[in-house]
Amino acid sequence: MFAVWRALAGRYAFRAGLKAGALTVSLEPNASSYFDQYLDEIIYFFEVSKTSVVLIEDVDRFDDAVVFDTLRALNTLVNGSGQVGRRVVFVYAIRDSVLGRIGATADEAREHAGSAGSGDLPPATPRTPAHLAHELNRANRAKHFDVIIPIVPFATADNSHDLMLDVMAPHMSHSEHESGISPALIRLAARHVADMRTLWSIRNEFEVHYDRLVTSAEHPMPEITHDIVFSLVLLRVTSPEAYEHIRLATSPLDTLARRWLKLVEHNLNVQTRTLTALSAQLENGRSLHGRAELAGKKLKALRPELLELAQGFEANTVAFTGPLTGDDLADLSGWQQIANGARLTVQLSVAGRYGRTSNAQLGRKMLARMIGMSIDPQGWQDADLDDLGAKIDKTREEIAFLRHHTWKQLYARDDLTIAPEGSESADTSTPISFRGLVDAYAPTTMVRELIAQGYLPRHFARYASMFYGKDVGLNAAEYIARAIEPGAPIVEYELSERDVRQILRDQKADSDDNHLFDEPAIYNLDIVRHLVEHRRGAAERVAKRLADRWGAQEQTFVERFFEREPRDVAGQLATLMAPTWKQALRYTSVEAPVTPQGRLNLVDAVLGAISGDERDDLDPEVAAYMSDHYGDLRAVTHPANGQRAAVVMATFAAADATIDDLSRLNEIAFEAAIQTSIYPISATNLSTLGGADRVALDVLYSEPSTRAVYEHAVNHLAIYLQALVDLNPAGTPIADPDLFAEILNDIAAKLPAALLDQLVGATSNSCRVPDLQRTKTETWPAIVTHWRTDPTFDNVQRYIAVHDVDDRLGAFLAARERITTPDPVPQPDRLKLTFAILAARDTIADPTVRVALTASVAPGLIPIGQLGPADANLVGQLLAASLLADEPATFDPDLLDQWEHFEPAVAASDKFGEFADTSILPTRHLASVLNSKVIPETTKAALVEKLESLVTPATAGEATTIADALAARHDRLDLARLQALNEAGASTPSLVRALVVQGDGLPLEDLRELLLLMGGDYARVSAGHRGGTVRFTPDRDHEILLSRLEGVTHGGAKEVSTKTYGTNLEATLRQPTA
Repeated sequence: MFAVWRALAGRYAFRAGLKAGALTVSLEPNASSYFDQYLDEIIYFFEVSKTSVVLIEDVDRFDDAVVFDTLRALNTLVNGSGQVGRRVVFVYAIRDSVLGRIGATADEAREHAGSAGSGDLPPATPRTPAHLAHELNRANRAKHFDVIIPIVPFATADNSHDLMLDVMAPHMSHSEHESGISPALIRLAARHVADMRTLWSIRNEFEVHYDRLVTSAEHPMPEITHDIVFSLVLLRVTSPEAYEHIRLATSPLDTLARRWLKLVEHNLNVQTRTLTALSAQLENGRSLHGRAELAGKKLKALRPELLELAQGFEANTVAFTGPLTGDDLADLSGWQQIANGARLTVQLSVAGRYGRTSNAQLGRKMLARMIGMSIDPQGWQDADLDDLGAKIDKTREEIAFLRHHTWKQLYARDDLTIAPEGSESADTSTPISFRGLVDAYAPTTMVRELIAQGYLPRHFARYASMFYGKDVGLNAAEYIARAIEPGAPIVEYELSERDVRQILRDQKADSDDNHLFDEPAIYNLDIVRHLVEHRRGAAERVAKRLADRWGAQEQTFVERFFEREPRDVAGQLATLMAPTWKQALRYTSVEAPVTPQGRLNLVDAVLGAISGDERDDLDPEVAAYMSDHYGDLRAVTHPANGQRAAVVMATFAAADATIDDLSRLNEIAFEAAIQTSIYPISATNLSTLGGADRVALDVLYSEPSTRAVYEHAVNHLAIYLQALVDLNPAGTPIADPDLFAEILNDIAAKLPAALLDQLVGATSNSCRVPDLQRTKTETWPAIVTHWRTDPTFDNVQRYIAVHDVDDRLGAFLAARERITTPDPVPQPDRLKLTFAILAARDTIADPTVRVALTASVAPGLIPIGQLGPADANLVGQLLAASLLADEPATFDPDLLDQWEHFEPAVAASDKFGEFADTSILPTRHLASVLNSKVIPETTKAALVEKLESLVTPATAGEATTIADALAARHDRLDLARLQALNEAGASTPSLVRALVVQGDGLPLEDLRELLLLMGGDYARVSAGHRGGTVRFTPDRDHEILLSRLEGVTHGGAKEVSTKTYGTNLEATLRQPTA
């Protein structure tokens, strides 16, 4: 037979390679003739051995019909050889199907090939009639063999179950509590294995595996069973390539395991978010009234800002008319209506009889921004707490299932899916379940069923190899292999406390500074929870790494940890991370997807552990959260010690967050809060600080422990003053008047003038500064405004030097009308102040007040040159007050060019009549002087005496008014003064009137002389004439005038009317008598 083999080797050589435990054999052409090289040896073999029967089997395993052709040729050569001398029979043990490949192409042969020993049939490809006829002819067995002995099949799909039961009988389990291979698994395997040799191979391999993995193993794999070993053997026998790749973690089942973990992670994420949302709804449902109260409080505080919504006028009253009203801004139903779309109506008005009113509408989004609270519909709904509780329980059950399940259990859950990848599904838009993943990655149908029935577990890779762990359980080993070794964490992988300890021990992480705690592989919920609870040092190291790196991987883990772990454990991790976690407050107060109570817990933990270093995560959202919830944060209200309190309050200050109510803080927190001034100045907080008796500025300023409160009050002075008013009883900003000046000096440079003014006005009238020199110049306007000083010469002088005579000083002095001036004040200083007072026309508008103030200064005589045209109205009063010299220079016509200024000056002068001349008494004013009711008669009389010289420059009109004034006064005038009037051009009626009032006091001769100068009929009637008529206006003055000349120059006058001359008073002239 060896010779036969050598003959075959002339044409074919064997090439073998191991693949997953199976031998693959192929033939290669190696020579051009079958037996050229070894034919003699073959013949010799048969000749010597006397062999007459050659049994050849498994030729079909070459999967090539050419081998059969070769052997048949050899049989013919041997039988035809004379050397052998007998007939040698070749017996072939082959499958019928190999005959169909004789004469077939290689592609056709492969097309018909099945899986040897697997029981899987080749695909049923449709055949045409011609194709079938050709195959029938080619597979005619009678053409190739002399005798055909059929073999009835020994193992088929129908009887393989019974055969496998017989083969595996020594290892079968015959009862539920007996170890061994379960009958159900035998039944499953038999459906896919219909080859007797394969059945025995399976048994042999099972016995080897079970011995190595269990019986003879120094450390048997935990939880390994007969079913598991048998399933692995089935996988190895039927899918050797897939089995081979398990050791490299590159098999289809390893891919399935990775996708399984992704599916679990994805669905855990979904369920965790659902749990958080449901829990938040439950908490919100329980706290609706509290949130409504907080929202109402915030809205009430916005009243001053809402006044700015008025258009076209300045409102001073805000009212809410629906759905919230001013009576109850914390009404839950009103806030729910707003959350569902109703708009809040704000009525703005001006109080008073003729006040104006307008309405503004605020929607939920704008209102939410204004009060800094969410007003979404879902968050303000009345919750069905029982229904929410049931949903939460259901969600928790789902999470528990996802964290602890078998592949068999997950295979049955088509509702748990993930987006498909690659070729996992033909429809990439439809999520795929674990069943779909198994279909995509199970190498055979049998493997798929093994997974579905629970015989091939998720720990398959651990069971497929020797186990060398002395103290590591199966689950721990699985995590080590799938997470620790590749350095890829599986956050949700469920590990027991024992598993975690085994992992740490296996990784030799007994020391807290082990490098394992710096690796991402440690990011597992159960591992980190164990470290937090039992290994504080290691937990600190992990927390520091999370905080320092804070990348996507770290954020994902921390998010899940905070969502899923108990609040105390989550808080402990936050505490450990906080010292170096730059985004701690931003993440925990705003970004973390946790429930409201969970968020409070995390923020509290962070505030209780953060360092005092400068932070970059403080923004308005963080500030708003801390301001709204400080009362529920024990790190704020009850810090561990003074140092922690200082850090927390400094953080509040840096974030610009506030603590509305100091009464909610313990003593340590209270002291830190007032030192950092993070509270609003309000009546409530002032009451907490001690009430009206303890919060006056001078009291706060005097005590070092409250100096920070003092500074805070000063920095918010307007609010502080209003808070004092709101106190019950109301407070005052200065309790001790003796400290009034000291407080003013301290805050002088810190506040604008308006606030200083408001402060001084809020103090009691006993708070005074008699000497302005005691306070800084910035405070003087406020002091003067509220009359909290004395109008002394020094005060006024100093004030004017800095602020001039402003409105405040003007009003102050106008109310006093006197400046207290001591005798030692030098005269130049008095004059300087006088000039300033007199020049304050805009701020002390009443000249009488200015003169009174000037007089109180006693400056002596004021040089007239210091007065300008704008001061002309002061001359009369200054003269009356003896502050101007009563001399001609005082009556400068350029200064007193207006009558309203000239008259009081003349009236105040005692000597004007003495020195008056045309240089200081304009002729246009002379008549007015004579008619004035305020100018003394002595002055007028003196001026009448000087009439002749005073009227010389007068115009005719001025002379006329002067004559009329003299006539109205009945002044006695001599001929010279009357002639002066006539020469100045006084009108005839005015002269006549002046002459008539003289009566007999004017000699007839003087009368006739003046009439003669007047010319016309007046001259004729004065001279007389024999015959002739004179005519005059028929009035009383002319009647009196003619009566004096009757009988002297005329014979009598009478009223005569003629067509030619009209009505006149006529007199017939006569020759004058002596």
